[in-house]
Amino acid sequence: MSDVHEPNTAQFEDGPITPERIAAAVGLVDIGVFAVLGHFLFEDPAIGALAGLFVGGGIYLFLPLFMWAEPNDGLENMVPENGGGPFRSLHRLAAGMALPPAGIVLFTTQFVELDPFFGLAVALLAGVGLYVPLAWLLPNAQLE
Repeated sequence: MSDVHEPNTAQFEDGPITPERIAAAVGLVDIGVFAVLGHFLFEDPAIGALAGLFVGGGIYLFLPLFMWAEPNDGLENMVPENGGGPFRSLHRLAAGMALPPAGIVLFTTQFVELDPFFGLAVALLAGVGLYVPLAWLLPNAQLE
């Protein structure tokens, strides 16, 4: 027996299930789950759905990158040749990693009964505060 594991590079080709569709389904489920939680915990499903949109949107951005990383030998190999600086375009991986904590911050601000607009401002500030260092530290991997 061989101890070498060959990755299946054609695991998503010619099939209806793609990483993008899996990520979209997970993102939509997050919106529904957070809306239900917002309804039962705060009697405000809109805040829950908005927090779920942040979390689900982040998952939609980073999950396909991680699923395509193994067949492409890592995220570093998915960076385009003319990648440029981290702020020249949307850094998909950094945005995907920064949005879910921002959604959790929005959701948790409702536990201390803050104004929803103030909670949204704090969540956006947290998201930007995470995005900037992540854009510098993570490779700017792109889907082709």
